[in-house]
Order: sequence, then C-alpha cells, then structure tokens
Amino acid sequence: MLLVNYYLLKFTNIKNYLIKLSSSDMQYNLKLLMFMILVATTLRNNIQAEKYQKSSFISLGTHYSSLDSPKDASDSAQNIFTDLGAWFGFALPDNDKLNDIFGFIGPYLMHYKYGAWLSQSIVNLDLKINSQSIIIGEEKSINSYFD
Repeated sequence: MLLVNYYLLKFTNIKNYLIKLSSSDMQYNLKLLMFMILVATTLRNNIQAEKYQKSSFISLGTHYSSLDSPKDASDSAQNIFTDLGAWFGFALPDNDKLNDIFGFIGPYLMHYKYGAWLSQSIVNLDLKINSQSIIIGEEKSINSYFD
C-alpha cells in the first residue's frame, strides 16, 4: 500500500508540473500570437498608406496662413510662439515681405481682451566680421515651424 501511495504522489506531482508547464506555454504562445497580429496589422496599414499617398496629397500652403508683420500695435496676433503661462510671445517674419528683419517679430503683449505689439522687431540678428555687416538685406532667410 505504501508503494502505491508513493507512485500516486509521484504521478500527481508530475501531472501538476505538466499542467503548470502547459499553462505557461499557452500564455507564451498567446502573447506571441498577439504580437504577430499587431505587427502584421501595423505593417499592412503602413503599406496601404504608402500605396495611396500622392506627392500633392497634403498641401501645407493651402492651410498655412503666414503672419504679416504688424503694421501698428493693434494688429491681431495669429501665429505667435509663447511659453506656457507667458504674457508675451514672438512671431516669425514673412520672408517675402520683409527683407530687413532677420529675427523675431514682437514681442506681442497679451492683455485681457486685446493684445498689442510692442515693436515690429525688437530682436534682430546682425552678423559682423571685422565691424562689417554680413547681412545686407538682399539675402533671404528661411523660417519654418509646424502648426
């Protein structure tokens, strides 16, 4: 009888080990299957996006309204850069209209209802070599940022 109990106990231990092993293998296989489905779906969506994408599909020129330089202090601010919680902001100049500004437009002072431009350009870039200015006004600067 003792020998039978010993073999039953041994069999129960082996059975429990196999059950634990199979559940962990199933979890691993399930994780692997989910990962493969996720990768396949992502790759499929990327391939479809590239297939239907055209070079003129997204035209930023139609959606971008460039900021004209403020003509006076009461012009409204359209695209200004501010810090979180700041009471003032700066803007980029329009490249085609202003050849003499090589810096930022502003600052734009934000008030309760209406803001005001403090100046047309309070911060300008002036590069000099041996006291001679490099920027003459005929060169173009390129300003770009994402909306």
